[in-house]
Amino acid sequence: MGETNKILVLVVDDQEELRTPLVKLLREQGFEVDEADNGQKALTMLTRHRFSVVITDISMPNGNGVELLAKAKKLKQNIRVFLMSDYPDLYADNEGFDLADGVFKKPVRPDEILRAVQEASGHAVTPSSLVA
Repeated sequence: MGETNKILVLVVDDQEELRTPLVKLLREQGFEVDEADNGQKALTMLTRHRFSVVITDISMPNGNGVELLAKAKKLKQNIRVFLMSDYPDLYADNEGFDLADGVFKKPVRPDEILRAVQEASGHAVTPSSLVA
């Protein structure tokens, strides 16, 4: 019953020091969050769970974020996928890049990520609840 209303978010980044704070922030805001450290693990998780939002680094071992984006959109057309990169402009011409719902330059600002996930999932943004 409540299962259909759950917002499941997948955070994918091979850099644990960047992934962990995002996971923590989203969990604190009430989202159910899973994480993966590479594209292949993330793809496996996407086939097993009903994620609403994916936040993925572009450059990772075992499958990059643009490939993951294209595969995620094939699996579930209405999934929202956001890309992160130190150099997003380097990937702008890659096939499938235009399917992204948003692109964030690293280091990402937590408030930008949170706002994007909340908007993508239909949750209201509460500025006082943002973590600095």
